[in-house]
Amino acid sequence: MFESVYGITTYIQDNNNINDILSKLEEFVLPYKYGRIVEQYIPVEHSLNVEHLTLNSPKIVLIQDLHCHPEVQKNIYEIIKLFDNKYGVEKILVEGAPNSKINPIIFETIPDKNLKISLLDNLLDKGLISGAEYYESLYNKGKLYGLEDWQVYKENYERIKRILSEKQKNLETVDYIKNKIEVIAEKYLSKKIKELQKIINSDKFYNVVEKYCKNLDISLNFYPEVEKYIKLKKLSKQINVKKVNYELKKYLEEIKKVLPYVGYSTIQQKLFSSAS
Repeated sequence: MFESVYGITTYIQDNNNINDILSKLEEFVLPYKYGRIVEQYIPVEHSLNVEHLTLNSPKIVLIQDLHCHPEVQKNIYEIIKLFDNKYGVEKILVEGAPNSKINPIIFETIPDKNLKISLLDNLLDKGLISGAEYYESLYNKGKLYGLEDWQVYKENYERIKRILSEKQKNLETVDYIKNKIEVIAEKYLSKKIKELQKIINSDKFYNVVEKYCKNLDISLNFYPEVEKYIKLKKLSKQINVKKVNYELKKYLEEIKKVLPYVGYSTIQQKLFSSAS
């Protein structure tokens, strides 16, 4: 009797722990202009044994980014600042640096704050520093750490450097091998295989895949990306381009009424730049 009651009590307490954590996460609002939260995850071992999972348990925020893109990196700086001000970030971990604390001491020697910001902006625009480095250099909080095993990182660097330096030679080798394969294929492949290759290299390929899956009772649910691509191809044929342009124009007219000029102007610039 005691064990049953104790088990129920523990279960309720554990659920309360999880609900407290999830409610705290859900209270956090990330401004749309900085990015979006796509997923939250509680490890399986914690979901089964949550007495160790409390509001004080370590929490990790993974920011997926586009390297050397000034606008994206500035958004990352804003996200880090937002989290740090609200929750107090313990460590900021970055790729491409040795597994140790990073101290951008050079920026501490600049007494003029405006000059420091101008310099950091310039480096960020050129892709020479990241949003995380920008944050640490500006506020000097001692929270920036590298992630890399430096020996492995240097070996990988030398490898990619060698590959890039021999790029033209490698491309010529690939072209030579490709031409050889085409000659051999033309000579030895059967008519049916040649026809199959034509299908694989054409838009008909995914239609054939879908057809055979239906005939063989194979569910595309096991291959979600292929399924999405097939659906996307079908949808693309249903799009009326003239209507899209008309609806886009109407949409811009509507948001112009509610957005401040700066916001509207930014959207308009991005739309036209992506179209050109």
